[in-house]
Amino acid sequence: MKLISVLLVKVILPLLLLIIVFKYNVIYGLGVVFILILIGIFYSRSEIYAFIGNKKYISGKYSDSITWMRKAYNTKGCIIKYKNAFGYLLIKTGNIQEAEKVLTELESSKLTNDEQMIVKVNLALLVWKKGNIYRAVTMLEDVYKDFKNTKVYINLGLLLTLQGNLEKALEFNLEAYDYNDSSAFIQDNLGRNYYLLGMYDKAQEIYEKTMAISPSFPEAYYNYSLVLAKKGMTDKALEFALKSLNYEFMNISIITKEDAEANIKELQNALISK
Repeated sequence: MKLISVLLVKVILPLLLLIIVFKYNVIYGLGVVFILILIGIFYSRSEIYAFIGNKKYISGKYSDSITWMRKAYNTKGCIIKYKNAFGYLLIKTGNIQEAEKVLTELESSKLTNDEQMIVKVNLALLVWKKGNIYRAVTMLEDVYKDFKNTKVYINLGLLLTLQGNLEKALEFNLEAYDYNDSSAFIQDNLGRNYYLLGMYDKAQEIYEKTMAISPSFPEAYYNYSLVLAKKGMTDKALEFALKSLNYEFMNISIITKEDAEANIKELQNALISK
């Protein structure tokens, strides 16, 4: 019944009005079309702002992306999806204080169960970046009990590995790989996990698959270079280490640009001393 009412008010009545006006006078009809377009744009502002923000994000213009996503967030009627995306963007770019404000307000909103789970994933990332990885892992494990998607597998797999329980992390990262073996982030988690356990052949096998899809984040290239170095392939290790500098080091990166540069210098020195 509610759906019928919405269709009547938003679709059928405007369409009937448009037909009547066009029959009366074409010029007036075109005027009504123009007004309806303006009304549509006004009520779709948050979607338009979020669309522009996403385009800016994809092109690597993170400051511009934040500006447009903030506009979407501050627009009346902005949906949960865009608000949560804004919170994640703020974490990723290091705007922790604003991210906490956005996500805390969002958590107290009226949310569906799935929306609650998705917001909790970002809250867990926020807790991690504030320095409490153990609480962050617990939060993600609570989400994982009732809700599983690629983002949950990526973030919990990453934090379990960072936490240092490598056998537990490997069990989880293998499950994540079974869930979505095409995700470069899941592949990187598994490859790094293998590397930390000294399983270099398995790590190389995973990273070869990752490199085939040209991941857009620096960790994959950095971690692959570490694997290749352990296998005595210093030239190739340096090649991929250099590639890591082609990508943005974000606040949720587990390495810094300084780490990548130090790795490159070490590999260059190793080649010189051969």
